[in-house]
Amino acid sequence: MPFPGGGINDVLARIVGDKLQGKWGQPVVVENRTGAGGNIGAAAAYQAEPDGYTLLLSPPGPLAINQSLYKQLFYKPQEFVPLTVVGAVPNVVILRTLSKSYSLAGMRIGLALGAQNVIEQLVKVKDSYNVNRLSIVAGAAALRDPRWMEASVRRVRRSRDGLTRRLVEMGFEVPPSQANFVLARKPGEDLGPLYEGLKRRGVLVRYFPTPDLRDALRITVGTDDEISVLLRVLEQLI
Repeated sequence: MPFPGGGINDVLARIVGDKLQGKWGQPVVVENRTGAGGNIGAAAAYQAEPDGYTLLLSPPGPLAINQSLYKQLFYKPQEFVPLTVVGAVPNVVILRTLSKSYSLAGMRIGLALGAQNVIEQLVKVKDSYNVNRLSIVAGAAALRDPRWMEASVRRVRRSRDGLTRRLVEMGFEVPPSQANFVLARKPGEDLGPLYEGLKRRGVLVRYFPTPDLRDALRITVGTDDEISVLLRVLEQLI
């Protein structure tokens, strides 16, 4: 159990432990390994011998959310073998944008998944016409065609890898990216003038004039033609 004793997760684990103890006829020990939003307990279970005697009972945090919140995990959530669902949280709403993997940023559309009564309450307070009809049609068509989305993701990955290689060759530092953009840095150098030069030539990237980010440009992974233009203009400016 990756959370402290006395909470709802711990209580649920002990209820399940009692049931398993009666069914198996042998002691079941609930061990609380707390800290780092559940990561410590999850890592302990991940590193245990895969002998069938160690089970992880966890809410969604360590298994689905923390990989987006923490820079490094000492376990791989996708390698846990799911056994069963022992509890449900009806007030959780899952949000997903269609701007990234579905490449529909221009439609300004996403979706929410949740229990019917929760969604009904959200509908009561949302704007009457917050999404136009064209966006709804485009979003519904995209959701019906996951193969198109998967092909788009593969294209973005290929283009992102190629863009990263060329930027590194130009002297930028580019941290590994799992998104549809890269962060190109020249540590200690203010890239504001480079940003302005790109802008004057019709190439738009993002520049953040803050102490921590003024030496970086956020570059969206566009089409291959757009990337070629970006790289050509960069070569002229640096």
